[in-house]
Amino acid sequence: MRSVFQDTVLDELIVRVQRLTAQSVPKWGEMNVVQMMAHCNESSKVALGVKKSKRMFVGRLFGKMILRKVLKNDKPLKKNSPTAPGFIIKDKREFTKEKDDFIRVLSKLQTMQIEDFNGKVHPFFGEMNGSEWSVLIYKHFNHHLEQFGV
Repeated sequence: MRSVFQDTVLDELIVRVQRLTAQSVPKWGEMNVVQMMAHCNESSKVALGVKKSKRMFVGRLFGKMILRKVLKNDKPLKKNSPTAPGFIIKDKREFTKEKDDFIRVLSKLQTMQIEDFNGKVHPFFGEMNGSEWSVLIYKHFNHHLEQFGV
């Protein structure tokens, strides 16, 4: 299973982010390219332990069951999957800043250990270990980069 703790995977993700342009358009969904990058940047703050996110009620009920389904294979995340309200970007953001920040997030992941993610709490899936986070982060970033054709 692909994860962000594989250097070749992170290098590939960085190259894909670098291919995004201000004119990139989504194949599905409502986010524009700047909102998508800001969304990825904001959501990674939870995984990195920079930001705490409130647990969603429905996640408390079904989060672990859905997490097992998401992580059991290499299938990509479903198109138009719901987004936690705290990670919906509505304000105006700057393309270059968000792109640079996205690359910085990926570079930061290259310096971390899988154990650094143990016990971090996802707003929907709840407390997760490093292995779960590493696959989920990859699937999440891959999902959005595929959304924009890179």
